[in-house]
Amino acid sequence: MGKFIDISDQKFGRLTAHDYTRLYGRKEIYWRCTCECGGSKYVMSQNLRTGKIRSCGCLLRETTSKRLRTHGQSRALPGGKASPEYRAWTAMRERCNYPRAVGYKNYGGRGITVCVEWQDDFQAFFDHIGPRPSPKHTVDRIDNDGDYEPGNVRWATRVEQARNTRTYKGGRKT
Repeated sequence: MGKFIDISDQKFGRLTAHDYTRLYGRKEIYWRCTCECGGSKYVMSQNLRTGKIRSCGCLLRETTSKRLRTHGQSRALPGGKASPEYRAWTAMRERCNYPRAVGYKNYGGRGITVCVEWQDDFQAFFDHIGPRPSPKHTVDRIDNDGDYEPGNVRWATRVEQARNTRTYKGGRKT
């Protein structure tokens, strides 16, 4: 343990240190801090001085929220529900990327992928495909063996999708 440095009433990011203690029988000194947002937190001296901890957690929540809500559709509907377009994008990525997802064997398991441009960018996907024409429309790949990428994705009804499957040949399922 290093030399004790009194940092009472000093500000570190959004936190102001007030008084210190040793928590849970540890040797390290923890400071009781208040945050600009009104929250409070005990923080180890070293983490305050090095800038590792700069808030009670509100800073991370704010920056994450900003990063994830650029398009405003992840919670666009009343009750904080995602838009149908956002849900379609999320489902598309899940069935291509996550082996535990329902339908993975028919998508990611067959080598179907989501293009790099859309993988982590809902807005790019939405700019290409546009708003869903009606509640009866879902995302469809024009070439059933192709990837989810510009030029191969459209909104289609269930009837249109049923005619665009691997098992549909000449008007009859094989």
